[in-house]
Amino acid sequence: MMVRVFRAGRSNGQSPVNYLLSDTDHTGTLRTVKPEVLEGSPATTIAVINSIQRQHKYVSGVIAFRQEEKPTRDQMHEVIRAFKKTVAPGIKDDAFNSLWVLHQEKGNTELHFLFAMSHLPTGRRWNPHQPGEKNLDLYRQFVSVMNETMGYAQVVPNPMHALMGDFEHKAPRGKEKQRKTLILMKEIGRAIQSGKVNNRDALCGFLDEELGVTVTRQGRDYLSVRLPGSERAMRLKGAVFQHDADYRTMRGASSAKPRPVMLTGLEFQQAKQTLNALVQERQAFNEKAYQPRTGLPRQKRGRAPAPATRTTTKEKTMPINITKTIRPILNEALTVALQADAERDAENKQTMPDKTTVAQRIASTRQKASSASSHQAAPSTVMDQIHELEAAIGSLQLGIDAATADIANAGTPDARKKAEQRLAGLLKQMARLQEQLWMARQRQLNEGGRGKKLKW
Repeated sequence: MMVRVFRAGRSNGQSPVNYLLSDTDHTGTLRTVKPEVLEGSPATTIAVINSIQRQHKYVSGVIAFRQEEKPTRDQMHEVIRAFKKTVAPGIKDDAFNSLWVLHQEKGNTELHFLFAMSHLPTGRRWNPHQPGEKNLDLYRQFVSVMNETMGYAQVVPNPMHALMGDFEHKAPRGKEKQRKTLILMKEIGRAIQSGKVNNRDALCGFLDEELGVTVTRQGRDYLSVRLPGSERAMRLKGAVFQHDADYRTMRGASSAKPRPVMLTGLEFQQAKQTLNALVQERQAFNEKAYQPRTGLPRQKRGRAPAPATRTTTKEKTMPINITKTIRPILNEALTVALQADAERDAENKQTMPDKTTVAQRIASTRQKASSASSHQAAPSTVMDQIHELEAAIGSLQLGIDAATADIANAGTPDARKKAEQRLAGLLKQMARLQEQLWMARQRQLNEGGRGKKLKW
């Protein structure tokens, strides 16, 4: 088993989802086995991605099993669960959106994933594939631990393929420059594989004499070269370009049939410890980065905090002004939910309710929340907020489910677009309510002894 993550996507949500669910692959060849959704909702994923206004909207990739590796359905879902816990520790499953699609047309099992780059409760940017070496190590350790856990051999990459593939992954993004760079790497690969060059000095001569590429500088682990027609040099870095690279050894390792490699008990424990440390570090980052904003002013740099004043009066817990905080958010969320229902009714040739009807529906929803809290003896103000927020979230969820069904069953592009717009609006309100609910629960727990604490 191995994991491969692609570059962050910038397109709309339909593009990656349509590819994952298409009956043909990227070459246009008909898939012998149709894709299957293992987890998530394609319509919801499209709507979430389309609601993101930032340049980078999603991350996609694949967990691929070798042909001799035959995971069961339960094992597939366990791998998915473990992967999400690894890349999103400290973030609840309903706080991010992901789609998992099974591909088996190549004769092996591939779990394709698609993550929307948004933390739903806060709307902030979230990236499951963070830049940096620690992120890459996190993925490597995950693969090692999962392979050992499932009884699979460790991934031993072909030295030549790995070196070329790694360089292609880091190739410049400009289309023309990238095209020339990849052509250069293929020529270098052929020359090494054929035995035409056996060390770096021979490689430099090959580049100059046969490809017209000027070597401008040689370092211990890199070459700087200038391509024909280019004014600036570029750096080629990696094991292939080290000063003492032995291409004969690389060719031998590349041509030899790899033997299955299993971890020793000590290596397995070390891999788990490293993975746990990386996951805990990421979890600490996530818990700090995605805390709901409290609205308190930030402390200015270089200015000491004001000294605490001593008071002789008895401290009292100041009540939270619902009218100025949660009430407007509840009103807006409920209004959006009811308007979505009204639009849906209108599209289904039903009568659009007037403002009075909408107001009555809002009052009815609030009454349900109030009656839910009245069953408890002397409920606290915070508990009332929690019950109202939970009732509103339930109403929004019904609207989200309905909008998702409308997207899947839309008969025209216009109907689909309207349903996606409704879903995006509902998801935005859901994120606001979830953030307020989180804050209300924190206040309830911090009251300590005032009322019964919630069970998480």
